[in-house]
Amino acid sequence: MHQTIFHNSNSAKMSVPIVFLRRKVIIICSLLLLFQFTNAQYDFSYLDAKLEGSKKSFSGQFVLYVVKDGKAIYTKKMGDFDPKLQVPIGFLSQWLSSALILQLADEGKIDLDDKLVQYLPEMAKYSRNFITFRHCITHQTGLMQDKSGIAGMFKRKKYNNLEEEANDIIKRDIDFNAGESFLYGSVGVNLAARAAEIATKKKFEQLMQEKITRPLMMRSTIFYNEDGGAPNPSAGGKSTAVDITQFLQMLLNKGMVNGKKVLSESTIEACWSVQVENSAMRAVPKTAEGMSFGLGSWIVPEMNGDGPILVGLGLNGSWAWVDKKRNYSAVFLTKETSGEDKRPIMLQIQQLVEQAIDLK
Repeated sequence: MHQTIFHNSNSAKMSVPIVFLRRKVIIICSLLLLFQFTNAQYDFSYLDAKLEGSKKSFSGQFVLYVVKDGKAIYTKKMGDFDPKLQVPIGFLSQWLSSALILQLADEGKIDLDDKLVQYLPEMAKYSRNFITFRHCITHQTGLMQDKSGIAGMFKRKKYNNLEEEANDIIKRDIDFNAGESFLYGSVGVNLAARAAEIATKKKFEQLMQEKITRPLMMRSTIFYNEDGGAPNPSAGGKSTAVDITQFLQMLLNKGMVNGKKVLSESTIEACWSVQVENSAMRAVPKTAEGMSFGLGSWIVPEMNGDGPILVGLGLNGSWAWVDKKRNYSAVFLTKETSGEDKRPIMLQIQQLVEQAIDLK
């Protein structure tokens, strides 16, 4: 009798953790089903097919990372790529460097319409008195770019520091008066970065870390030159799709991230406004044809009731964009280095992302 009671008591005790475990399994399965249902609301089959068919154009090495309403809704990776893989981001660097200049303006350390000659007095010797920070981050300095054009932007003389580079830049011939036209290149952003060093008495790498990457928790984004010498604010950044997304989400969230204000709301609004119309441009990369330019990024004009879209270009096929109306961002990174124009493919990819979101 005692054995029977003892046995029944043990069974009752054992049933408690078993029931608890079953409940946990049910909850986990329910959450997985909910997650699958949420993702199933987006039909990315056409996008998948397009990316599979475009592998050769990017040497089978790329990642596409899409975030909407603060949540990742699509990831596609090829080769050894991953959303957290750190790679050179080329001219996407300019977007981050320009944001640094905007942040310093928000803090009152500089004004976008300050003439750089007050920070770089050497400019007066060469009659470069009218170039401003705004001219620099909108490619309107008038200073001649590399003679080899867009291709030459990837080849840069080695400088020991940004001071050396700035002194070299200001000696260049004038192609047009500051503010009169647009000539895409690297000289404006790098010149502005050196003036920012003078204004703050801090090195560019330190400023980038303090003002942009650390507040945005972009832990894998760097600008220091691993080979020694000066950093390259216009094309020398390394980052990940996840890090760049942090930056893009800040733009969507009116300058805020994790309760911290990185850029003021008024500055964010200005970022969405055109600074240079397409008609005023020359020497525009094929990838950017038809676009206008804002404060550090390209702008696809409003079409068919859609709002403007901010775009960052790496010129090698890397592409990042922000769609305020649909409240999403996307980052496409690749290691591809060929000179092939990727614009048609990238536009199709962007359209397929929008189609999947619109048809949800």
